[in-house]
Amino acid sequence: MKNIISITALSIFIASILSCNTTEENQAPVVTIISPKAANNPYMSGNSINIHIEFSDDDELHEMSIEVVREHDGATVYESHPHEHAMSYTFSVDTVLTTTMHSDFTITAIGTDHDDEQTTATETFHMHPM
Repeated sequence: MKNIISITALSIFIASILSCNTTEENQAPVVTIISPKAANNPYMSGNSINIHIEFSDDDELHEMSIEVVREHDGATVYESHPHEHAMSYTFSVDTVLTTTMHSDFTITAIGTDHDDEQTTATETFHMHPM
């Protein structure tokens, strides 16, 4: 009888611990490319373009990567790798991109958190030569 009471008490104790331990699932970061946008086409070669990207995470960001590739020749024309420990981070820089022919450019932004959850956002925009 004593063993039955002990086993019952232990079962209730374990069940109460498990029910109080709520584990939240880590969510992947949110990556939003604000600019450049395809809707703002066409961009002109040699003019300043604002690269504006917002990163956020439910826990904490760790690493970000921003890359702009000129599609007609595959050249990486802009690259940055910010490292930030915060729940949100805004990347904003003005840069000049150039092309000698009508070209599409693809911007890729990757956000990674401390649990190695990762999100990738891309945007393709068109640029006219000067």
